[in-house]
Amino acid sequence: MLLGKIPLLRVLIPFILGIIGYHYVAIIQQMPYWLSVLFILIIGVNEFLLSKKYSYRVWQGVNIYLSFFVLGILVSQANTNSSNYLKPDEQSYLIKGEIEELPKIMDKSVKVVLSVEAVKRDNQWLNSNDKIILYLPKDSLSKTLLPGDYLCVNPNLNIPENPKNPHQFNYKNYLQYHLIAGQAFIQSSDWIKIKSKNKRYLSLYAYSQKIRQKLLNIISKTPLSKEERVIAQALILGYKNEMQDNVQQAYSAAGATHVLAVSGLHVGIIYLILQWLFGLFQSNNKIFSILKIIFTLLLIWVYAFITGLSVSVMRAAVMFSVVLLGQLFQRKSHILNSLAASAFLLLVINPNYLFQLGFQLSYLAVAGIVIFQPFIAELWQPQYKLLVWLRDLLSVSVAAQIVTVPLTLLYFHQFPVYFLLTNLFIIPAAFVILLIGLITVATYFIHPVIFQYSGELLHYVIRITNSVIFGIQKFPNSVIDKIYFTPLMALISYCGMLLIIIGFSVRKFFVALLGVLSIAVLLFLSALHDISAENQKQFIVYSVPHYSVYNFIDGRDNIVVADDKFYSKSKNVDFTLKNNWVYLGLKDEKVVPFKKLSVKYQLSNIFRISNVHVYVKDKFFYFYGEKIAVIDRFVTLPNKLKNKITLDYLILTKNTSVPIDKLLSVFKPKLIIFDSSNSKYKINQWVKELNKTNIPFYDVMNKGAFIDIIE
Repeated sequence: MLLGKIPLLRVLIPFILGIIGYHYVAIIQQMPYWLSVLFILIIGVNEFLLSKKYSYRVWQGVNIYLSFFVLGILVSQANTNSSNYLKPDEQSYLIKGEIEELPKIMDKSVKVVLSVEAVKRDNQWLNSNDKIILYLPKDSLSKTLLPGDYLCVNPNLNIPENPKNPHQFNYKNYLQYHLIAGQAFIQSSDWIKIKSKNKRYLSLYAYSQKIRQKLLNIISKTPLSKEERVIAQALILGYKNEMQDNVQQAYSAAGATHVLAVSGLHVGIIYLILQWLFGLFQSNNKIFSILKIIFTLLLIWVYAFITGLSVSVMRAAVMFSVVLLGQLFQRKSHILNSLAASAFLLLVINPNYLFQLGFQLSYLAVAGIVIFQPFIAELWQPQYKLLVWLRDLLSVSVAAQIVTVPLTLLYFHQFPVYFLLTNLFIIPAAFVILLIGLITVATYFIHPVIFQYSGELLHYVIRITNSVIFGIQKFPNSVIDKIYFTPLMALISYCGMLLIIIGFSVRKFFVALLGVLSIAVLLFLSALHDISAENQKQFIVYSVPHYSVYNFIDGRDNIVVADDKFYSKSKNVDFTLKNNWVYLGLKDEKVVPFKKLSVKYQLSNIFRISNVHVYVKDKFFYFYGEKIAVIDRFVTLPNKLKNKITLDYLILTKNTSVPIDKLLSVFKPKLIIFDSSNSKYKINQWVKELNKTNIPFYDVMNKGAFIDIIE
């Protein structure tokens, strides 16, 4: 029975549930650290007493699972303990720390991850072990910073707030899961580069980053174009800071993004190269076999080191290390058991890895290959070696895709249609690029002519690879996007897979059938969503600092009124709006620029909107019986009206200078909304004036997006 061969996987599950419980259950978060330790001790004593009686073996199992659940809580509590000296307050303080990874040079700033060693408060230096992100002005000094450099900074630390728009990316959680205490934008006068008095040597991580920087400089000396160089940097050394959006999008659409992050695939290629090299020396000697495993382990970690010891490559190195150590000590263990051991080790070190997408995809992909690949391969039994290789490559790709597709749909809401065709090409191509790339880097230290020729060869291989990937991207319907998929649907998908695995493992086909029925449940949920989407009516004022963004939603029709500057940057839309549109099942947006809300553009706005339920005239809107007026700096109001204009919503925008009493002499609103283009100072003025009246108001910047669901 499969479950009997994987005891570590069975205890890993309650351990993971303990980590999840700590992050999402308030009562567990409030549990004192000492109480968790005491709880585990009590369970241990109880387990010892129960072990004396065979009839209590069921309770022994319960005790073991419960202890690992509490252990998950315990490591999460230990991991969240920080110095608490870094707080976003008005008190001025200094920070000293070491640059941990290669700074990212951006358009107007340089992004630096600083490992904080000390914080100066009240004229006293206090030790700290936090990490922060700094954005330094882009100048001649900041562009020369390297890992291992020490900075002294006077920051105005900022901790991102929870998302203020529906289904918006949670940047606060992202920083928390990466152990980042906060971020700050620094002026040139508020930072200096210093020499550390505490350390004579770089940290191992910083040193690996410096080595990687030197190797990146070597790659930059090859005859590669910019597009080719970023692929070489990403695929060989895991460096993606210079990756262009069009390259990223092409590889994503073709289903090849997994080769752009050094991970299990790359470490697996290194492992295969080493096995081939060692295979040249035919020997059945036991000592040779031991030395082969030791050297393989050593060289895998050397590769992890020169690629910057990133989380993804260390995760893969740990996976292979556990398997190889099992071989070294001649311990025959199921691969899923070894996989669970490596996951357990990493989660003990940092339980927040569990919430990182790379961790989830890596382990699920390997588990999927182990479980499903043999069954898929059995469906086709070719006789020729080339076809066998083709069958194995296809079965591995399908097996990995089966278990990772719920996550990719959940996070990215898209599916690459030609992923099989892409993987047939990109996996062998990645093997060749990695091999030639490492040879190119090595020949730089041997002879310039050999380096030049190997660089030329690398240039042609990457050029062909890019041509194929960009070609696949252009295939008709290469990507199915805007796929509605929720956490509940992902959970149902994985429960269905688990039931199928258990059903076939214990030969209970009824259990497997229940797993297959999960597909019907998913289709039912999708149908319910479609019905709901066709009948929805919403008006939304989004919370986007410095901008005005309004959304009229009529069924699947998606009408957006927004500032030009906001819409000129696609990342603004992706970060703030697109997830919500996917969850609501909307079509492509129809955009009305805010500056064109005038009588002059009325006819063109009507054609652009093309919806009889959304009427716009100047800065007045009528939507399913609701009347909305937008008041900006350029509005002209009459001095006096006999009958006030009744409104559902009066929106104040762009720091309008029209006094509140003047507005209330013209309009009779049910609610006044301050959109996110207004300054805090102006909003505070309006609040003081409105508090003297009985008219309710809503501040989008403080309370988040205003959402009106029209029945």
